[in-house]
Amino acid sequence: MPIITVSVCNLANENGEGYAGSLNANKYHAITERLTESTARVLKKDRELVVVKIMEIEPSNWFVSGAALCPKSPTFDMDIKITEDTNSHEEVSTWVREAYETMKQFYGDLAYTNYISVTQVPAEFWGYNGLTQSGRRKWIS
Repeated sequence: MPIITVSVCNLANENGEGYAGSLNANKYHAITERLTESTARVLKKDRELVVVKIMEIEPSNWFVSGAALCPKSPTFDMDIKITEDTNSHEEVSTWVREAYETMKQFYGDLAYTNYISVTQVPAEFWGYNGLTQSGRRKWIS
């Protein structure tokens, strides 16, 4: 039941329009598919439960060192929430690398301020459809 949240800085081109490489629905779908596939394969998560949310953020709403971001290339922040202690360090490291490569494939050169975090939530504090992960384990056994 991982939830992946991706925030991407939507840079303006020289005409003040959205970034020339700005994503359209087809590219959102392609990024979502790659992240879902990687999450199922590398982290061994149920593909049917992988949630991906992608949001484009205007440069005036993205700050680094207290100043609005003005890079010459896109930047992003990504977080995935998974149940604590369900993956090895190697699996997490592989997933982070693949997630970065996915974004690089669709955005090309990336600014230096790209972050990917893996939030591991304890099973007793993480759930869906009214049951925590630890609660679901009790019902299954």
